[in-house]
Amino acid sequence: VKLKIIILFVKKKNITARNLTKKLLTEHSIFIKDLTGKKGIEGDKFVRIAVRNKEDNDIFLKALDKVNHKHVD
Repeated sequence: VKLKIIILFVKKKNITARNLTKKLLTEHSIFIKDLTGKKGIEGDKFVRIAVRNKEDNDIFLKALDKVNHKHVD
């Protein structure tokens, strides 16, 4: 079984990887991995997500959009 993952940079200035991870889990029951402090990762702006099926990916993108719009720069 191959695991397909993507590492994303959190572009918003006022949200960290840790904040995003917590918001998605508590508000949308979606788990992503905060990469803060991981070897080879600098800063607090990177997360890892698993690429799944289209339905799950669409749910993730909608949740990400909702979180994104709550944190307007």
